[in-house]
Amino acid sequence: MLTIEQAVLSVLFGTLAFIVFVVVKGIAVWCWQSFVLRKMPEAPGGWPILGHLWPLYWNTPWDLFTTWALQAGDIVRLRIFNKHMVVISNPELCKRVLHTNLKNYAKDVGFTYGPFMPILGSGLVTSEGALWKKQRLLVSAAFRVEILDDIPAIARRSVDRLSAQLEEYRGSSVPVEMFTCFRHLTLQVIGEAVLSLPPEESDRVFPYLYLPVMEESNRRVLEPWRSYIPTPEWFRYKKRLRQLDTYIIGLLKLRWTQRLSGEHKPAASKDIVDRVMDAIPEGEWGAAAQRQLCYEIKTFVLAGHETSASMLTFALYELTQNKTQLDKVREEAVRVFGEDEQTTPSRDALNSMDYTVGVLKETLRLYSVVPVVTRAAVDKDTLGGYSIPAGTGIIICMQGVHHHPAVWKDPSKFDPARFVPPVETDNPYAFLPFIQGPRNCLGQHLALLEARVVLALLAKRFDLTAVRKCVKDPHLVPIGPAQGLELLVR
Repeated sequence: MLTIEQAVLSVLFGTLAFIVFVVVKGIAVWCWQSFVLRKMPEAPGGWPILGHLWPLYWNTPWDLFTTWALQAGDIVRLRIFNKHMVVISNPELCKRVLHTNLKNYAKDVGFTYGPFMPILGSGLVTSEGALWKKQRLLVSAAFRVEILDDIPAIARRSVDRLSAQLEEYRGSSVPVEMFTCFRHLTLQVIGEAVLSLPPEESDRVFPYLYLPVMEESNRRVLEPWRSYIPTPEWFRYKKRLRQLDTYIIGLLKLRWTQRLSGEHKPAASKDIVDRVMDAIPEGEWGAAAQRQLCYEIKTFVLAGHETSASMLTFALYELTQNKTQLDKVREEAVRVFGEDEQTTPSRDALNSMDYTVGVLKETLRLYSVVPVVTRAAVDKDTLGGYSIPAGTGIIICMQGVHHHPAVWKDPSKFDPARFVPPVETDNPYAFLPFIQGPRNCLGQHLALLEARVVLALLAKRFDLTAVRKCVKDPHLVPIGPAQGLELLVR
């Protein structure tokens, strides 16, 4: 029988042996990956131990990835401490990772989405395997064509409210900050489309609970210690997140109860939550289902308002810089909405606005609102003729693809005509704002439909002048303007 001293020593030696095993295994894997990747072009500026952490910290990472792609080629390797990563900026390489060999590339959730996990949880963006398949099937039913028929009227009501606010500034020397306006507008649209929330309710809740959580999550991208140090802001973040979850789950419980009692009878135009609930068996509705649907709703809000607000901001700015392009959008707006705007056009009529859609797509290409996504190689593979060992991180640089001179002519120029039929390129993997393949964005058609209503009506109703140049904020994800967009209204 072991004495106490022998038992303690046994535990200590066992623990030490395990630590040594993990360290040795980690070193062996690192050495093997380094050996396999040695022939691939390396990004410049790497340091011993730190790898490329230093240049990535002091520069905007996606801008640096794009520069490396132009300097070193469509596939380059980098290292952050002991983590090997490969940056790809070529449509065919992106296709292999996102579609052709999809099963070999899992989402690198911790690396990409870490600061946003309290919002996204196990929603569609971050989930994998059986859970992702189940949720994708469940949510896909809510984004069928019928829901898009409701979006023009919802977006029209929101832009009418914004127009009433802008009228107060018409002729004034006081500028209006449009990025903030668009964040509120897109929250109203997604709130009504998802939960049938009236705009007053969206304005009451989301700017005070959701937006501060998003802003703190963005700060944690470059300041990861904020996730762990219990500062006053840390406690405020936790409190707002709890309040947001409580609010959303409360709405879901109420909606489910009303559906069972017959008090809530979805109209012919159901919202997204109604359509999701239609697919949930009564016996499966419980705390777990409520929590999962809460994650999905927060994912809808993040994807449905942040990216749309940025797209509208940069698109409107570009139109203020080019009267010819602005006039073409106005011509389409008059044709589709009419001079007196008595009726809201159908989805089919809005789909005829080729140039306005071109403006929005060109904005997404030039500004790359979501500049990168990441994956991790599950097993070995070959990309661009180079061996990729298992465990290697893959950075899909959409911004690099969107600015690739071999893919796009004069890629730094804002030219909506690229996307007006006949389009400049018909390769779907040359344009990746919504990703491609099985994990593409379910809300992409909703976002573009909403945006063309907003952009067309604002262009038709107002003459807008930018006070200053609108540039990207290097610290915002999704990408947004550094100092907003201040416009004079005429």
